[in-house]
Amino acid sequence: MSHDSRGSLRAAFGADVSIEPLASDDRMGRRIHGVDLSQPLSDDQASAVIGALDAWRVVSFPDQIERGMTVSGLERLANHFGAPIPHPSNIDNYLDAAAARLKVHAERPVTQVNSAFPDHVACLPGGDSAAVYLVTNLIGSGPHAKPVVSGGQHWHTDIEFEPVPLSTSMFLVHHVPANRNEHGTWVTNPPREPGFYHPDSPALLAQRREALPLNGETA
Repeated sequence: MSHDSRGSLRAAFGADVSIEPLASDDRMGRRIHGVDLSQPLSDDQASAVIGALDAWRVVSFPDQIERGMTVSGLERLANHFGAPIPHPSNIDNYLDAAAARLKVHAERPVTQVNSAFPDHVACLPGGDSAAVYLVTNLIGSGPHAKPVVSGGQHWHTDIEFEPVPLSTSMFLVHHVPANRNEHGTWVTNPPREPGFYHPDSPALLAQRREALPLNGETA
């Protein structure tokens, strides 16, 4: 299947497409060069990208920002994988389906981020879409606020608790760490009070949540 996906990508995007493993050939994950996802895709191109995700489970397409990818462009791309849904961070009463509704704009994360350091830091255009989750540490921050770790501080998956879980999560990455820390990991676990995770969690699961980098550093 991997061979078919490689051929489909080159047929759809050109012979300059190159593919390398994120870790090794026998593990999931590929980095795919020479593909421009910033423009609307043809049916063959969309099929090739979907096939790549099916084959390798995790795919990375470098240099999309330089090609002109926008938040709106990423949401357009997401439609090839199924209709994007509002993220729980943008919904009131998320767990009560009968009462769930979109938060007013003033209460959404995009507004909180934009108000942290006005005139200095702002979300990208399109960041106010209900389908967009802002991965940020700016909520609750400000020039006179005490710094806190606020986002992604615990081990997690992406909305896997729904009866029909998400098929795909997409990330538009602008800045990432360049070097591991003194512990050999990309992030440092923030301190957590006892009972932070569900008290009925098995001890082995609780241990693995804390075992960086075994847990994938999802924080």
